[in-house]
Amino acid sequence: MFGWQSSAEGQAQLTGTELSEGVFIHVATGIDAALYSGQGFEGEEFRGSALVRYTGKQQIEVQGYTLLGASGVFHLTQQNNTLTVAALTMPLLVKSQDAMIIIPAGTQWQSTQEPKLNVAVAPLPQRFLARQMHIIDELPPATTVVTETAVEPSWLAQLTFVDPILLPKTRSAVQQERSQQAKALLQQAITAGDVLNASVALQGVTGDTDHLSVVLESMPHDSAITLDILDAIITNDEHWLVYASHPRWRDAVWTMSYTHQSPNTVALGIASLPLSDTQPRSVTPLARQRWLETVTWYAQSVADPVPFLEDMVRGVGSYAARINKAGYPQRSRDWTAALQQLPEVLTMNLPQGTLDRIAHLQQLDAVDTSAPIELPKTAADKPEALEVVAVPEEKAAEEAYTPAIVEQRTLRMLQDMGAIFTVETSVSAVAPNTAAVRGVLFSTPSGDYTYTFSYNVVHGEIRDVIRNNKEYPYALDISAFRKWVQQ
Repeated sequence: MFGWQSSAEGQAQLTGTELSEGVFIHVATGIDAALYSGQGFEGEEFRGSALVRYTGKQQIEVQGYTLLGASGVFHLTQQNNTLTVAALTMPLLVKSQDAMIIIPAGTQWQSTQEPKLNVAVAPLPQRFLARQMHIIDELPPATTVVTETAVEPSWLAQLTFVDPILLPKTRSAVQQERSQQAKALLQQAITAGDVLNASVALQGVTGDTDHLSVVLESMPHDSAITLDILDAIITNDEHWLVYASHPRWRDAVWTMSYTHQSPNTVALGIASLPLSDTQPRSVTPLARQRWLETVTWYAQSVADPVPFLEDMVRGVGSYAARINKAGYPQRSRDWTAALQQLPEVLTMNLPQGTLDRIAHLQQLDAVDTSAPIELPKTAADKPEALEVVAVPEEKAAEEAYTPAIVEQRTLRMLQDMGAIFTVETSVSAVAPNTAAVRGVLFSTPSGDYTYTFSYNVVHGEIRDVIRNNKEYPYALDISAFRKWVQQ
């Protein structure tokens, strides 16, 4: 008997489909599994080995742990009273009664270690990862899909209005019907690329984060409304952690404005972003810059940040050495460079040992790269038929975002800085990943200043600045520009 708990309501009848390894099962709305061995789930008890897929934002309870994730697949094994969680294509937030940890995609954790901030996750063995990715390709379509329904145009103006004189039961029925209409309109607008109507429809669906997480999964990653939907989904620190380390959405989340409820959550996010940078598309320079700013904020927000900073430098340094050996030297250099900025941006003195470790990262030969945890063998283990292909050297070319995405991210950046928009203000994409900002106003204690400049959304770089008709030829990153315009 399976006893899954998910954030989606309802439970599907269990049916099995044979795969090359294990049996595929529709467990509940939004959750599928390929059971390799054992009895599976009975309430919160798990026995055996399974590949689990989440569609949208879901969670299950297993042996006193909550496994929260979104849009991806992970592997679960229980052997000798030890639970092993291997995050494959998505990160997982593992919570116990009084602690939690993020397991980035491509890493694993065992229940012999209490989920807490300074517990290290280990990289997955390549042979295991290759076999699981092969099985993921065999999985049938997900049980939760977003469907389109015809929407009458008159509903557009009524999505958020409910007549106050209606009886409670009638009002509830009307609200439910209009919510369904809003969902249908949202999907139609996204499919048609209609950003305006999508934004309007989103106001009628904002509270249904489970549905929005499924919508987000079905969208192309460069959709112009991605940031708005992420903003509606991320309603607490746990959701922020899941999406801030997710390979598909981490760059967008790290450029968003979000008010954290707990410094401990920030620390988990800081520790997990570098470890999540193992996918073909690397973390953008802008996201790394925001990461560095967040490290600075954390160091100023807690009484004694030194223990965390020491662990973080050690972990990121180990990661940099590992990916350098795996064929990603540029990515390794990028994170090493980020660490080397810490002594400059922090308003505190780091221990000499930590400074020495940072300085020595240029050689990448003194970093501890501990051996990974080997996953317990199960009855499903077979001789490997797959070859592990060497990871190719990264290409220098960067991904080009659509003009709509460039303009939206530029507007978000300006809003986060407190910019004032006037009738003279314009934001337009003028080159790959670059927007031209004209006539935006910043108010400071010394007066109001009008700015015109170009902004690269990937590198977080601002150039060609004109302030009150005076030209400034040098380039600034976002942090430096923010300080300048607010002085």
